[in-house]
Amino acid sequence: MEITMSNIAYIDFDPQSAREERLVADTDNGYTRLANELYEQVNFVDLNRNELKVIHTIIRKTYGFNKKSDRISDSQIVEKTNLSRQAVNFAKNSLLRMHVLLMDGNRIGINKVLSEWDIRECHRKSDSVRKTMTKVVTETMKDLSQFPGHTKDIITKDKKDNIKIVPAIPKNVAKKINKATQQPSEFTPSEKHTALANELGVDLLSEFAVFVDYHASKGSKFKNWDAALNTWLRNAVKFGIKPRSASHRMTENFNEKHYGVSDIPVWME
Repeated sequence: MEITMSNIAYIDFDPQSAREERLVADTDNGYTRLANELYEQVNFVDLNRNELKVIHTIIRKTYGFNKKSDRISDSQIVEKTNLSRQAVNFAKNSLLRMHVLLMDGNRIGINKVLSEWDIRECHRKSDSVRKTMTKVVTETMKDLSQFPGHTKDIITKDKKDNIKIVPAIPKNVAKKINKATQQPSEFTPSEKHTALANELGVDLLSEFAVFVDYHASKGSKFKNWDAALNTWLRNAVKFGIKPRSASHRMTENFNEKHYGVSDIPVWME
């Protein structure tokens, strides 16, 4: 049996044969006519990555079609920016707050009056608030999650009404709240202390002076100085004595002590 060369197919395994098609930008395929002042302002102001993506997309969707504004949905911006719908909506609202974008009914466009752009730090507080709230909510959910698995698996219909969500206290705040401190310089008796002293029949001014001196000499620290003073006043009645600082202590006077009479030895008579 004869095999002719015309029945044989040859495959070229050279990787250079598979060449990617080059993508070259050309104004013949369309261009966006934009004022130099507007283009320079967009590059000059302090916008974040998502805001820049949104504003460039809106410029393309408006000036790219010789329009000042147009009906542009979030889904269209998502398609052009590769951002999530939530990120697009947040960036767009931020640009509207700063008067970089303007809404005219259901149409949106760039504000050409550059002097009206109000890009200040106060407009970005919502960003930090969102991050802080997200962190607090995450920590709260971790504290509340006592069992592994999805909440759908562990929270049944009969248990849902009995769940009590306790707001989480940030760790740095909790440390300040629970930390014992020395007596504040501005600490003075309150009306409640006065009422308690009158009820116990205690001289508040006298007791407070000794209270301050005693704990200053000891370097005492309390989480709640109001409660410490209340305890001091109650103890003054309960024990009938007060703790004294080192400066208030007195040495014992042995001369006034009576120790009896000793017998004189016989050899001394």
